[in-house]
Amino acid sequence: MKKINILWLVALFAIGCRNHLSERDKFDILIQNVNVVDTRNGQIINDQDIGIVEGRIARIAPHDGIKGWTGAKTVEASNKFIIPGL
Repeated sequence: MKKINILWLVALFAIGCRNHLSERDKFDILIQNVNVVDTRNGQIINDQDIGIVEGRIARIAPHDGIKGWTGAKTVEASNKFIIPGL
């Protein structure tokens, strides 16, 4: 009986994590291939994707490493620059 309870807990945890991860990859706005100006160190980080939820940056990651991100609105920003916070 104890084994079955633990098995159920593990299964519920796995289902909860899977749903949480899929929700994290859906954004209100997805900006793709943008060059991010890092004002802290003065560097430009090329070809980044930015996911925005409720007007706030939720995630930033290299465009090459992104799989499965979607946005209600998608903006292609190749050769454009963005400064977070402005």
